[in-house]
Amino acid sequence: TCESCPAGQIMKMNNISFEFTCAVCPPGHYSTGGTMACTECAVGHYAASYGSSVCQRCAQPRWTSDKGSLYCDSCWARRYLTDSARGSDVEGTWGSEDDKERKHCEPNRVNDTFLGGACCDCPAGATCKIGSTKESMEIEEGYYRHSRTTAQILKCKQPKGCAG
Repeated sequence: TCESCPAGQIMKMNNISFEFTCAVCPPGHYSTGGTMACTECAVGHYAASYGSSVCQRCAQPRWTSDKGSLYCDSCWARRYLTDSARGSDVEGTWGSEDDKERKHCEPNRVNDTFLGGACCDCPAGATCKIGSTKESMEIEEGYYRHSRTTAQILKCKQPKGCAG
């Protein structure tokens, strides 16, 4: 008799005995059961564990950069991904000397554990597309920053002196 595999698993044929067995879908994939192939999670969805029967949708402001993701590794538009789970607490990292990046970030937290980078509001004078990081945010004309590793965007004193 041929029995169907449960959700999170697929039917796989043994090349020696030609019998079907069930195999667990890897992270980043899912199966609703009774199929012969696992399906990759769509962009914006993830499956963190083996044997997933569905992919979870990323909660705003988080996103995935590719299909088949194990976790939400990027941010929505108008946000950028910082390199710390809560955002930097160093003075002058966002906007002005007394404004800290952390005030503008949504921590990446699962229960009480911080994971990966935080999604932070895109600062004035910059454009952040889906998947932006501090390094990849686009600086608008009339603004500048001292380094690609900072989110501190400053308005030019001489607007024609800054091309963005």
